[in-house]
Parts: sequence; C-alpha cells; structure tokens
Amino acid sequence: MATNIAYNNHCSIKPIIYYNGRFHFVEEDIATKFHFDTDYALFQIYNFKGTKHDIIEAITQVVGPVGSVSFLNEFERSYSRCLDNRIELRTGSSIEINNSDMLKIKIKFSNKPHSVVVEGLRTSASIASLTLNGFADWIPLDSTSYECILRSSNMSNENLFFKSEARHYTKLRALSDPIDPAILDVVIDDLLDDFESGAFEKLFPGPIISIDRSINGMFMTVVLTRARYIFDEDMGKLFIEVLNSLIHDRKVEKKFDKLIYDSYFLLSVRILNLIRDLVHLNEIYEDFHSPGVCPLFAGSIKYMKVKYIESLTDLEKALIDIGFDRFEDRLQELTMIVREIDRSVETAYINLQEDIEKWKKRKSMANFSYILSVLIAIALPSIYHYYRQTENVPFGPITTVVGCIIGLVCAFWHGWARNSYGKAITSHKKAIPIHSSTANSLEALQRWLNRLSIVKRCKIPMNNEELKGRKILLSYLFDELVSSAAEMRLSISLEDELRRYR
Repeated sequence: MATNIAYNNHCSIKPIIYYNGRFHFVEEDIATKFHFDTDYALFQIYNFKGTKHDIIEAITQVVGPVGSVSFLNEFERSYSRCLDNRIELRTGSSIEINNSDMLKIKIKFSNKPHSVVVEGLRTSASIASLTLNGFADWIPLDSTSYECILRSSNMSNENLFFKSEARHYTKLRALSDPIDPAILDVVIDDLLDDFESGAFEKLFPGPIISIDRSINGMFMTVVLTRARYIFDEDMGKLFIEVLNSLIHDRKVEKKFDKLIYDSYFLLSVRILNLIRDLVHLNEIYEDFHSPGVCPLFAGSIKYMKVKYIESLTDLEKALIDIGFDRFEDRLQELTMIVREIDRSVETAYINLQEDIEKWKKRKSMANFSYILSVLIAIALPSIYHYYRQTENVPFGPITTVVGCIIGLVCAFWHGWARNSYGKAITSHKKAIPIHSSTANSLEALQRWLNRLSIVKRCKIPMNNEELKGRKILLSYLFDELVSSAAEMRLSISLEDELRRYR
C-alpha cells in the first residue's frame, strides 16, 4: 500500500518533499526500473556535523566495502540526460554551493537489496550521530529510497489520503506547466513568512502529507505533482532547483531593492518558461509523422537524430561560459541568442502551416482516388457479369481480373497515402499551440531583456559574495537554454531536410 502512495508511476504521480525550507524532487530510480546490476540511493543530508571521511566510514559499515559514496554538486544530475538522446553540456561542471552543514550524496551498491540498505542507514548508530536529528535529516531523492522510508513511517491516515488523492488528482500541478511569475512571487513571500500551507495550495494544489520520521518529532512534508510528458522528469528537477535558488536569493538579500530583485527574478522565470516551451516543442517535432510516396522518407526526426552529431555555434559556446565578471556581455549574448531562436521558431511555424495546408489538399486528392479505385474494382466484375448474361461481353475474364487487381492495388496505395497524410496533419497540428506558447515566452523574455539593457536601475548585481547563487543559477539556466535551443535547431534543420523529399 505504501508503494502506491509513494510513487504511483501508473498514475504518473510524483512526490515533492519540503524540508528545512527547501523543496526536493524525488527522481525515478532508473537503476531499479531497468534492472541495472548496480543500484543507487540518493540523499540530501541536513544539519551535518561530521566530516566526509566520517560519513563514508559510516555508510561503508552498512553497505559493505563493495559500495561507493560520491558527493554531488547542487546542480548535478545523478544520471546524464544523454540516456534519452539529449545534448549534455559542460559535464563535470565545477559549479558548487559550499554549505558545511548540507551534503548531497549518492550511494552505489550491488550486494544488498535497496530496502536493506535504507533500513541499515535508518537504524545505524554511526549514521545517527552525524546529524542533529539522525536519519530524519536524510531526505530521499530517489523513488525507491522514498518508498522504503514511507513504509517505515507512521502513516495512520492512509485511507484518508487515498480519498484525498482521488478528490484532488484532477487538479494536481503538472511538472511541465508554465510558471506564472506573479503567483511564484507570492509563494516565495508566503514561504519566508512561514505561511507554508498557503504557499503549497497556490503552487502545488492537492493533498499535503506529513510523514513522521519518528526521530525528535521530525516530519517531512510531501506535496504531489503529476507527469504528462516524457520530459516532465527533467523539467521537474529544473523547476525545483530554480525555485530553491530564488527562495535562497530573496532570503539573503539584506539590502532589498524590489526593482533589482525583480530584474533577476523575472529574468530567471522567463528563461525557465522558454526552456520548457523549447523542450516541449522539440519533443513534438521528434514525434512528427512525415508522409511520403515511399516509406523510406516517412521516418521520424527522433530516429534521424541518431545519425547526426550536433555542434554548438560560437555564440552558444560564448553564452555557456560561466564567467560573469561582466554581466552586460552575458546579457548581450543572451539577447542575440533569443533573437536567433525567435527567427528559427517563426520560420519553422510558417513552414509548418504551409505543410499542413499542402497535405490537406493531397489528402483530399488521395481520398478521391481511393474511392475511385474501389469503385473501379467493384464495377469491372459487375459489368462483366451483367453483359455475360446477354452474351455481348465487351472484355474477357482475364481483362476483368487484371482490372480488379489494378483497382485494388490503387485503392490500397491511395488508402495508405490518405492515412499517411492524415497522421502527418494530426502530428503537426499538435505543434501549433506549443508554437504559440513559445512565441509568447520569447516575446516576454525579449521585452524584459530590452528593459534590463535600457533601465540602469534594473542592472543585476552579480559580484556580491552573499548573492553568488545568482551566478550559479544563471549559468545553469544558460546551459539549459543553449542545450534546448541546440536540440530545437537540430530538429528544425532535420524537418527542413525531410521537406525536400515530400
């Protein structure tokens, strides 16, 4: 029962944990899903009061010497996105947030079941001594560890939860939903004012679950989201990382200037929304059905991408340079890239509409030819049978059979063409609303970039040591934007390549 609460993949429900003033995305345990030989457990540890050597020694006592422990950076993925053929940038980045009392670790093991490892960590005296609240300060970041912790907690209101889940499921936030800056601004204020329930209701509508860790009266709060698309896992991680960074930035901003903060806040949110739209648009392009007179030219862009190696432009390489000593340079490069994306997306949208209109006409012609071929295949034997009774047959049986075969072959061919054009029209029409959303995101970001370059009071301070998280977040967002734009550029170029054969 606890497994269904924890990570109901069939219903695409994904938990988000709130603890110690931060949100935590619980990612899908890929090792368990694909039955890898080596499993892993991912944790965020708070109130840490030992050394890295101490924690390695304590974990080794639980998993044995065959296990391994690695310490992750704040914005580092546990698994590379290249698993699903995405472009990965700046692997092994040196970006790091130094918090002496906070660690993000990944434990690899192969000699014990996952549940045994988590239970061993929970009951270990050595592990308990390393944090203020023992294992309660260990927040699970992978689905299997989350399930194991949930099973060992006191969930006396399971039945109430199931009723609540059924009632609220239809309004759960999707991980890929666009972010409303106005709502997010209020949510961050609510969280800093300790009005957490109000913040959860605005940002993550649905049930709010408190999980008792049975140590020092500690609880971790869980809100639920839903996944609709393949890319929701990546977008969920990105959104949570951006959200935590924005909360931290507003918390440490001592000399609060509303105009300056809005410059950074809105820039981050609008880049995030653009990334979301580009990723969504790219997913749709990869699933396009491409019609053709021959199945050889009806392949998908996703299949074709395997044969291509994407290279970044000089401008894209410049943007992902993490040097922010002169933010104006980065801002100028960002503005130029956004303009390039806008031109590419606009041209692709025009081509998309032209293709749809062209295919509608061809589908109508194929439909007419299909009906005509079927009528010919039916008419020939009927005419032959009718005139045979009058002994005045205009053509012989061989001609009749050959005519029927030709009619049936033509009917099959035109029927296939009609269905192929229909699938192409349907798949390409799905991109129209996402094109509109992407255009709106591009327009909003360009307006804000123009404002930042004109209004001097909107200049974002980047070299304040207390606000170094701004450099980290913007570097991360620039990486993701360049990656998404490069993927989209490749999809558009392959779609243009396919247009030559249609």
